[in-house]
Amino acid sequence: MTTGGLAARLFGSRRRRRLVALLVTAALVLAAGSVLAWRGLAGDDGQYRRGSVFLLTGGTTGIYYSYGQALADAVNAELDGVTVTNLSTSASVENLQRVANAPNSFGFAAADAAAAAVRGG
Repeated sequence: MTTGGLAARLFGSRRRRRLVALLVTAALVLAAGSVLAWRGLAGDDGQYRRGSVFLLTGGTTGIYYSYGQALADAVNAELDGVTVTNLSTSASVENLQRVANAPNSFGFAAADAAAAAVRGG
């Protein structure tokens, strides 16, 4: 099976593959932006809030878990006194519920799940 054939089987139509690529790119940009913003919260004296942070991702075999681990590794390496723990979850809906109810938690979520949460669904 060719790579194109595998992509078609995994993601469906060309339009859907483009949408998936766009969403993954957006997630990476947001993740990188989060690290930079967090880094930017440090004042001139280098002070920022220290402590534990939980990053809610998805199943351990999924791509968001891998992204979460890379993000956790980057933050842990750059911010002394901050410990990011990458947590495996059942996916977007659980992540949104846990972020809403737990301090110091961040999570990945699909756009449709996030939109439904905003609408109260």
